[in-house]
Amino acid sequence: MENRKWYIVRQHAEGCTYGVVELTDAELEVAKKLLDYEVVVEGSWSGGFGIDDTPYDTEEQARDAIFLMI
Repeated sequence: MENRKWYIVRQHAEGCTYGVVELTDAELEVAKKLLDYEVVVEGSWSGGFGIDDTPYDTEEQARDAIFLMI
């Protein structure tokens, strides 16, 4: 069975939105590759997405960590 951990995902523009997602190591690698791209044309209100590198064992731990960040 693959190792699955919980990660914090964020979307930011004028404000920030936080969520959590459970990923395997391979899924995390793909997600980070998709989100780490070179911007060719930038909009003034476009914002961005990201995944925090800190793995959490449970969804509850990841959710609790969000409230320590904000």
